[in-house]
Amino acid sequence: MSAEPIVIVGIGESELGFVAGSTSLSLCADAAVGALKDANLGKNDIDGVITTDSYVRYHNRHAVQLAQYMGLSCDLRVADTMTGGSSVAGGLGVHYGAAMISGGLCNVVLLACGDNLASADGRDNAVQAYAMNFEREFESAYGPVIPSRYAFTARRFMHERGTTRDQLSAVAVSTRDWACLNPRALKRTPITIADVTASKMISTPLHMLDCSLVSDGAAALLMMRESEARARGLKGIHVSGMGSSHGVGTGMVHDSVSFQGSFVSYGCDHSLAPALKQSKMSVKNIDLAYLYDCFSINVLVMLEDLGLCPRGEAGAFVADGNTRPGGSLPVNTHGGLMSYCHSGKPGGLFMLTEAVRRLRAGKGDGIVREPEVALIQGHGAHAGVHVTTLLSKQ
Repeated sequence: MSAEPIVIVGIGESELGFVAGSTSLSLCADAAVGALKDANLGKNDIDGVITTDSYVRYHNRHAVQLAQYMGLSCDLRVADTMTGGSSVAGGLGVHYGAAMISGGLCNVVLLACGDNLASADGRDNAVQAYAMNFEREFESAYGPVIPSRYAFTARRFMHERGTTRDQLSAVAVSTRDWACLNPRALKRTPITIADVTASKMISTPLHMLDCSLVSDGAAALLMMRESEARARGLKGIHVSGMGSSHGVGTGMVHDSVSFQGSFVSYGCDHSLAPALKQSKMSVKNIDLAYLYDCFSINVLVMLEDLGLCPRGEAGAFVADGNTRPGGSLPVNTHGGLMSYCHSGKPGGLFMLTEAVRRLRAGKGDGIVREPEVALIQGHGAHAGVHVTTLLSKQ
C-alpha cells in the first residue's frame, strides 16, 4: 500500500438546471470530458471509474455503462457507491478512489455523478421518489417525505439550542449571497430573511427557501498519485484527510429516522476526527467549509458537530455574517444545494469541484482570504452516513 499523496488534477461540470433530453449517463460523460480537458488528459488515461446510480433510471452497473457510453478501455476497475449525498458526490468516492490508487489497482481514477431530476421528474415526483428510498416497512408507508424528516431535526434543534426563525433563515441568505457572485449558480436573485419566512411553508419550520433545488446536472473529477501528476506537468490539489462514520446518538449504525439517536447532532465529529488525524491538522487550519445543505438546518447542525463554532452558537454565528462573503469562515462559496444546483446524489460533488477551484486560485480575491485548506462534509441517509474530506494546496 503506497503512502504517496493522492491529488485531484481535473474537474468538470455539465450544463446545469433544466437540460432537455439529458440522462444520468450523458450528464456524467459531459462532466468527465470537462475534467479530462481541465487535466489535459485523454480518456485512455482513465483506468478507474467510480459513480453513483441515478434516481430517475436504475442501471444494474452504472459505472460499467458509463465506461461503455464513453468508450473507455476494457482494462478498467469500476465501482458503484450508494450512500445518498455522502456517496461519490459527498466524498466517499474520493476515499475509494484514493484507496484504489494507493493499492496499486489504478493510476487515474474518474469520479462522476449526475442525474436529470428536473427534466425527467420535476420537483414533486423527485420528492416522492426520494421518500421511497427510506425504511419502506415502518416509515415510508406512513407518508413522511424528505422535508418532513429534516423538519424533525429543525424543530428539535431550535427548541434545544434556542435558535430563532431569523437565524435559520440566515443560512439561506448566506448561500444566496455566494450564489449571486457565481455566474453558474441557478439562483442569483438576492434574498432577505423576510423573503425566506414569506416563502411557501413546506414542513414546519422549513419554508421553500430553506430547501434545496431540484435540478439536472453532473460533476466529475480525476485523481492520481502526486508523482504521476508531477511527471505529467500537472499541479494537483492534495487529498489530505479522510474519515467516515455511520449513525449518531446510540453508538450504532442507523439508516432510518426511527433509529436516529439524536435530532440535535448528526455525529459529524466521528468522521472529522480520523480526517484531522490523517492530515495532521486541527479545525483551526480550515479556511473554507462545504457543508451538505439539502436543508438550511444542516448547516447549523454541522457547524456545531464539526467544531467550527461552539455548540449552541451556530444560529448566531451565521446570523452575524461569519459564513457570508467577507466572513470569518466562508461556507458553500458556490451557492450550495439551495442556490447553486442540486441534482440529487450528485449535488455534493459540486462542493468538491468548487473547493478545488478555490484552492487552485492561490490567492485571496478580496472576499475569500487566501485559502490553504478546505473541508467537505458529505451527508446521507438522513444523518446515517457522514463523510469528511480535507483538501489542501500541499
